[in-house]
Amino acid sequence: MGSALLEKQREITESGSTIFKKYDTPTLSLFGLKDGLMRISRGAEAFFHQEENIDMTQKGLYPVVAIEGASHSSFLDQTMELPSFVKSKDLNPN
Repeated sequence: MGSALLEKQREITESGSTIFKKYDTPTLSLFGLKDGLMRISRGAEAFFHQEENIDMTQKGLYPVVAIEGASHSSFLDQTMELPSFVKSKDLNPN
């Protein structure tokens, strides 16, 4: 949660579709629309490669979901002290 599959894990096929040759574990990627660390633009890139442009042999293996009002810290244990980097860079969730 609050992370992404890395660019080095995917390739573009000759036909132009995205394929994950080095990563075969079905994975759900969650992105918060108010995440100040893992920006929604990174989520949009993930959505394109993991859902829109995905090779048909891997369709449905790497879904991407954007959560309205969620920030990076929304994915953390709220009983813990937030790391200073998260405190200084993250947006306030709704």
